[in-house]
Formats: sequence, C-alpha cells, structure tokens
Amino acid sequence: MKAPAMPVVLAACLMAIIGQVSLAVFESPAADAAKVDSGISSAVDHYVNQQMGELHIPGLALALIIDGNLAYERGYGKADPANRKVIPNTPFILGSTSKQLTAIAVHQLLRSHRMVLDAPVAQYLPWFGSAPDQHAKITIRQLLSHKSGISTWQGLENRLGDGGPDDTLEANARRLSHEVLARAPGSAFEYSNANYDLLGYLVQVVSGEPYTDYMREHVFAPLGMDDTYASKTEAARAGLAAGFYPWFGVSAIATPTPYPRSSVPSSFLISTAHDLATEVLAELGQVPRDQSEIDAALLEATRAPLTRINTYSEYASGWFVHRFWPEMRQSEDPNDPSLPHMYEHDGTASTFRSYIGFVPQRGFGLVMTLNTTDETIPSRWGYLNDGIVRLAVGGQPQVPVISEDLLHHYARLVYVLGLLVQIAVSTWSLFDRRRSPVVVVVAALVNAGALGLALIYAPVSSGVPLPVLLRLSPDLGLMTLLAGAVTLAWLTVQIRLVISRQKRLQLD
Repeated sequence: MKAPAMPVVLAACLMAIIGQVSLAVFESPAADAAKVDSGISSAVDHYVNQQMGELHIPGLALALIIDGNLAYERGYGKADPANRKVIPNTPFILGSTSKQLTAIAVHQLLRSHRMVLDAPVAQYLPWFGSAPDQHAKITIRQLLSHKSGISTWQGLENRLGDGGPDDTLEANARRLSHEVLARAPGSAFEYSNANYDLLGYLVQVVSGEPYTDYMREHVFAPLGMDDTYASKTEAARAGLAAGFYPWFGVSAIATPTPYPRSSVPSSFLISTAHDLATEVLAELGQVPRDQSEIDAALLEATRAPLTRINTYSEYASGWFVHRFWPEMRQSEDPNDPSLPHMYEHDGTASTFRSYIGFVPQRGFGLVMTLNTTDETIPSRWGYLNDGIVRLAVGGQPQVPVISEDLLHHYARLVYVLGLLVQIAVSTWSLFDRRRSPVVVVVAALVNAGALGLALIYAPVSSGVPLPVLLRLSPDLGLMTLLAGAVTLAWLTVQIRLVISRQKRLQLD
C-alpha cells in the first residue's frame, strides 16, 4: 500500500467506528438488536413503552449487559418540556444509587490506611460525640452498613436544603452530631441517607479535597464515567434532564427538583445510563480506565456483605446482596448457595429515579434512569426493574401487586374526596339555622380527621417527615394546605358565632 493512502484508510476506518458507536450509543434500536437476541430486545422495548404509559414516565434510559458486554442501550421519551429526546448519555439525578459511588471513595481511603473500617467517626471528627455519648461509638463500618443508630427520618431532614450557605456537608454532619439516636450504634439495620452523607463529609475531611473534586478525580475519571457529576451546575451544562411530577396521578408535569448539596453523597449524584453501565462493566471484570485508583479488588471489597437485613438480603457498601431471583424456583431455598449472587440498588430523588443491578457469575447487568417517580406507590416501581430483568434473561414479567395500604395507595383520591367532604360539612354547619350541636360536632370531627390524615397519617405511613413529604409530593402538599385553610376558616367563623351568640344572650 502506498504511504499517501494510509491516512485516507485510517480516516475511513475511524469514521466507520464512530458511526457504529453513535448508532449503538444514541438512538438506533436496530443496531442494539443486532447485539442481543431480537426477541428479547423487542420484548424489552414493548414492556418499557407499556410501563412508561402506565406509570406516566416522560423519559427513561436503560442499558443491558449480557455475557459481560454492553449489549443494548437506548433512550425513550423526553428529557424536558421542550421534548428533547432522552439518549443513553442524558444525565439524571440518581437518588440512592449515589451510595455505591461514595462507598468506592471510602474504600479507597480504607485501602490507603487513611481511614480504618472499625474506627469511630469521632477519630476523624473530634466534635462528633465523646464518651459516654452514643455518637462516639459510631464507626465507619456502621455508617457503610446502616447500623449507626441514625434513623431514616433523621436522614431525610436535610432534604429541604436549597443550596444556601447552610446547606453543606459539614453543617449536616454537625446537625447529626446533636440528633438523638434512634437506637444504640451497631444494634440493628435501619436504612438512612444520613450514613452516606456523613461518609461523604469524611471523604472530604480525610482526603483534604472537596467531596465534589475528589469524586470527579478519583472515582468518576478512573472508572471512565465522563458524564457523571457531584455538581448540579456542571450537570446542567451537560444537558441534565428535567424532573417531572405526576400531579394527582394523572399527568407528569415538569416540576422544580430540590437539590440539597448536603445530601449529594447519598442521593444527589448525577449520571447517565451509559456511565452507570460503564461502572457495572467494571464490576463484572472489565478493566477500569485507571487501575491505580480503582481495580477489581477494590470493587470486590465494596461488594462484601457487612450485615444481614433479613432472611433474604444482606447489605454491603451501597449494595443490597441476595440470590438471583429469576433463577429461583418457587419451592427453592432463597439462600441456596448454587444460585448466583445479585447486587442491586434503586434510588429516588424527588422527581427522579434510577436502578442498578448485576450478577457477576452471569455477566449480567441492568441500569436504568428515569425523570419521574411516585412515592404513593413505591412497591409498584420495583416491578418495572423486575420485569426488565426477567425479560432480559428470557423470562416473563410478574403481575404487579401493590403492597401499600389503600389510604397510601389512593392518597391523592382520598385527599381530594376528604377536602370536598370537609368543605361540604363545614359549610353545612355554618349555615345550619338550627345551630344544632350535633352538626357542629360532626364538622369538628371531619376537620380534625382531615388534618390528622394530612399531618399525622401521611408522614407516618410513608416514613417521611411532613415538611419533606409536602415538598416531595407537591399535590399532597397543596391539599394539606387547603385542608388546613378550611379548618382554620371554619374554626374562626365558629368562634365568632359563639361570641356573637353569647353577646345576644347577655343583651337578652
């Protein structure tokens, strides 16, 4: 071959490679289907589109890994109100799938002996409790395994952060140092975002680098996750998807998403389906970009179970660990050692959702990112993940079974009907010419019931503090405000009527 022709040939080869990559990575189902069984790809497509309709999902991206290779990735729907298409490289807020990335940073510091697994947090943060304070007993291991004694509720209180000067990892850590623990450290598993927010702050303190910088340079870059961010500002420049909220369960509408910086390590990292697939490929044995920072041994350490949750599951460093359920027969022991281990986690963050699951022994993985969620039916979303996994391994999705109680499941309908009854009964009692005490008592009970439902039952049943619930579920928040306004108005008028009646009696 003549020398002058070499650049032309190389350029042609390069263009062909770029063309194939762009087809696979961005929008071509046909190219994807060539890598995975056509029946499976069409079944996944059909199922995803069906579920997007049923769950009012505006946009979704997923990636499937089969036999240790990225076999299929595709974006569905819209990323924002302008109908920008979702592609595998569209950034989404992750929710709790942020935790395993923060855990990688912690294990890096453990391996370099800058942190010790069973050392108390107070060894690195001297103000974080001292004997006999229970906080002084919390260890790094207990934070990683959600056995610190910090409650689920305490881990959600900072979700109202607005990015202001007090919304920092340190301010949140200091708040937690003064919170009364729900139980003794090490005594029981209780999932709490606070554990990983504290770990994020420890990464910052021990490394001497801002958490955002450390994650970018020592976790994302070595793994090859070039579109993953610990900063909303950076992600916005890269095309961050808009979050949509299912108002009254009818229509998903673009809704501002709170972004508390103090909860980034546990819940608000931002990534793409493609980058998450890159992470899973590393977990399955593909060599990370920089092995000096992250290698197979480090990733394996993050997958080592730290505590048992129940009969079926354990928890590692940001991973739920259990046997691979699609290979389990109905009568089979869920802990049968012949079944491979599966590592998975899902995440929610206001108007976003994500899922990561993989099985090293099968070379299988699934990642998914969405720009909506619905906290009134959290159990329903698990069937979305489950269905895609089952289809990908040649099975069939299960029929969804909602595990929430009826009041939780139909919260929006209950709130609307309750408000209408409240208004009707309150109006009846105010315009009742007979001024019947029975009517007044009934109205008082209805108003008390409406407020009790909104202010007590809703947060207790969801396990979320009321201020956070109202912000994360704005339609329920609106109904709560209206219920409160009706009660206040009814009570005010009733008091004025009683005072007026007393004055008339005195004049008579």
